[in-house]
Amino acid sequence: MGRYVLVMFSNPREGQEAEFDAWYDNQHLHDVVSVPGFRAAERYRRRIPVTGDLNQGSLAIYEMEATSEDEAKAAVKTLFSTPMTISKAMDSGATIGGIFEALGPKATQTSGKPAGSWRLVVMTNAAEGRDEDFNAWYDNVHVPEVMTVEGFADAQRYRLVKQLSGEFKAKYLSVYGLEGTDAEGAGAAVKAMGGVKFQLSDAMGRTGASIVAVEPTAKVAAKAPAG
Repeated sequence: MGRYVLVMFSNPREGQEAEFDAWYDNQHLHDVVSVPGFRAAERYRRRIPVTGDLNQGSLAIYEMEATSEDEAKAAVKTLFSTPMTISKAMDSGATIGGIFEALGPKATQTSGKPAGSWRLVVMTNAAEGRDEDFNAWYDNVHVPEVMTVEGFADAQRYRLVKQLSGEFKAKYLSVYGLEGTDAEGAGAAVKAMGGVKFQLSDAMGRTGASIVAVEPTAKVAAKAPAG
């Protein structure tokens, strides 16, 4: 993933799941990555909820070319001003979206095993006024501990820099690459994580946290310029 990403959680309207999925994977992702400033997109479907009340069934992560927050905001402004088809199968009132900035490089499992296709998505908050302590603990203690859990391959953390729609109840996003390529493998990793006694920090907020394992549905890259 790039330094800045656009993250969108959404839901289909009841009874229109198939239409929603077809539109999102076959048209919408392609429309977005054709906009200047966007270079790749991945979409996932919510499969294994662990905790929290993040109930949107679809997650799309758009990799941006931006190297600064201003560039990221400009790219999103261009995106929102670009005409494109929005399916009536999408529940527009359920969408939550925002621009996130990557925090540090991607962490990897010491065994070097590659990530499979599934992801564990974790949203958390720092305790009020404790962001610096929270991030130091998360980067230097928590992520390394998670990387020792069977079934986890890598991790990338992000910070919300611009809310665009809906309301994120947590400011920090972690995307963990799982070694598994199916529900059984992802479920085993989640179960293994649940059996570990992690070192927790009082700098971690006690509200807004959500954890869910997601399955990939589509991956799209922008077309290279002609010539």
